[in-house]
Amino acid sequence: MELGEILRHLLVHNEAFIRRQSEHYIDMITGPQHPFLTVITGAEAKVQSEIFGMELVNRVYFVRNAGNQVAANLGSIDFAVNIYNTPVVMVLGMTDCDCLKAILNKFLGVPSRGTKAYNKLKLLTGTTRSKWTDQMAKEFAPLEKCVEKSLKHLDKYQSAAMQLAYASQLNVDEQVKRLAKHFEVKVKRKQLVLIGALYDTNGAFTDDFGRIIITNINGQQKAGELHDYAHSLIEKISYASGGDALQEITHDLIEEKIRRL
Repeated sequence: MELGEILRHLLVHNEAFIRRQSEHYIDMITGPQHPFLTVITGAEAKVQSEIFGMELVNRVYFVRNAGNQVAANLGSIDFAVNIYNTPVVMVLGMTDCDCLKAILNKFLGVPSRGTKAYNKLKLLTGTTRSKWTDQMAKEFAPLEKCVEKSLKHLDKYQSAAMQLAYASQLNVDEQVKRLAKHFEVKVKRKQLVLIGALYDTNGAFTDDFGRIIITNINGQQKAGELHDYAHSLIEKISYASGGDALQEITHDLIEEKIRRL
């Protein structure tokens, strides 16, 4: 896209956005902030707020960086939890993360580490490291531990998409672990719930591309216990409309969308 076209998009589309907003929207952006969810996610263009399928203005506090890392923006996360008192923090990774692909290249380029599983992943690691700056290398260094750990267990996954998703899942687990240590008191007092999830953009979990799959709650990684915890939360809420039918749909979605590789 030409630079002039990019500038036109910024000017014209924002103006169109402004003109279709209601007084309710104005109230939402001019009043105090009351987000109920903090989301730590990647900086990739594929991940946008629309995937949550709801109005997010004044509801979700976003923290974004390459690789959805906690340490990179811990001050911003603290601000959301301690100032806005968001009761839920979600680490949202992506099954087809370009940042992790680039890091995989580092390990796949070492012959001594070559296995059949590594060779399968070569098709997915098109992101080159040749253009990396020192700052990129420094920021992504903490992710290498998770990627190297995932390489030891790739043989049990048949498709390259699932192998890359597995690396992303381990990264999310690591970020939730760091949050759990940092917010240990709040989690123990049940003042804060930590959720690890993956945005499925390569069909690793389901044929329905774009689903958010929850893989971790407060560090819990066993599917059965994750389901039990989620069901217990759902039982405590009331349904203003839809009644039993909506509750049944919600329970079914727990079975479909809370799972692990």
